Amino acid sequence: MRYLAATDGRTANETLLEYLEPRLTHEDTVHVVHSLKGQEADTGVGEDESDVVLESRETLSAMADRLSGRATVETHQLVRGNDPHEDLLQFAVEHDVDELLVGIRQRSTGERVLFGSTAQKVLLNADRPVVAIPLPDE
Repeated sequence: MRYLAATDGRTANETLLEYLEPRLTHEDTVHVVHSLKGQEADTGVGEDESDVVLESRETLSAMADRLSGRATVETHQLVRGNDPHEDLLQFAVEHDVDELLVGIRQRSTGERVLFGSTAQKVLLNADRPVVAIPLPDE
């Protein structure tokens, strides 16, 4: 199997790992992906080593360390100017993944309207199986 594990660098890591670890075999590949919009100047994403970029790299590295030896693990930090759901869906097609793993948080209606939901957009637009993993409250 080829998995895409979408992480946001917060509590998603541990929850994704709990789902993945018992399922993996040495024949599997896990693409751990963190998408950063990276277009607006105030995001701090660009040529500099901003806190956002460094935190993303640490998140990806932690996931790779934990999964190494269980499967082939590749980490990808995407800063392509796309919304995260667009990056994830495009990446899934480009790498022909079999299953997308996304963490989902319970949000109020107002929060969903203001911030949107990457997981919801992935679920509604994916052309392959998506596993929505409930994340703990922050």
